[in-house]
Amino acid sequence: MKRALSAAGAALVALQLGLFPAAAGAPPQDRDKREEILMGSVVKSDSWSMDRNTDTEHFTGNVSFSNPGYSLRADEALYYRGRREWNVKGRVAVRRLLEDGSTVDLSCQRARYSEDGEKAELFRGADQVRSVYTAKDGRRLKAGSDRLRASGAEGLMTFEKDFSLASENVLIVSSSAVYDNAAASFLITGDRPLAAGVNEDYNFAMSADRLLFFRDSRDMKASGGVTGWVKDKPVPEDARTGRPESEEKKRGRRAITR
Repeated sequence: MKRALSAAGAALVALQLGLFPAAAGAPPQDRDKREEILMGSVVKSDSWSMDRNTDTEHFTGNVSFSNPGYSLRADEALYYRGRREWNVKGRVAVRRLLEDGSTVDLSCQRARYSEDGEKAELFRGADQVRSVYTAKDGRRLKAGSDRLRASGAEGLMTFEKDFSLASENVLIVSSSAVYDNAAASFLITGDRPLAAGVNEDYNFAMSADRLLFFRDSRDMKASGGVTGWVKDKPVPEDARTGRPESEEKKRGRRAITR
């Protein structure tokens, strides 16, 4: 069944905006954009009911909302009108198309959202909470954790327990991380984060008290008891002389200390 956007439907959109936080102190026109998104939108589900005693709306079966910039799917959604809070569960999948052509995809077993403070929580089921950021050039960042908390008002996403972040050539694991939308960076802490990767010239691994990873440039900074190694990749014989690289270059293993 289709249902014109109700208070619960508006909350579905609010969840998506809360899951992809804008920078703190965003200009008023961002609020105007939200109103534009709500206009003419439709929430779909197999069935819908309203309990006036508990002041709740219940969407069940193939719950979905979509427009050109947002989409959400779940098996079930329950909206508590009085406390302006709602819960979705069962194969929850959210996508947002950003203005620069990049996309963010999130999936989890269940999620909870409070309109007050624009705060959302995502919880794992059999699989972890997954998030994938795809830049307009096709590069991807994939993150996983057991729990994800997002604050639209603060522009922060907090990943809790068994966090991992993977780019095209780097894998980072830790117990927790915070993504700051204003800085477009991940601050990774807890249980001495470990990073390992490879590029055109060398392989590396390092651990530190803190790692700062920048979303767009893929640059990474480490601080606090940094240790690790770098190993140069084998270089083929010199095309002009036919001689292999020197032993000094072959060694290519050096401690990382800061």
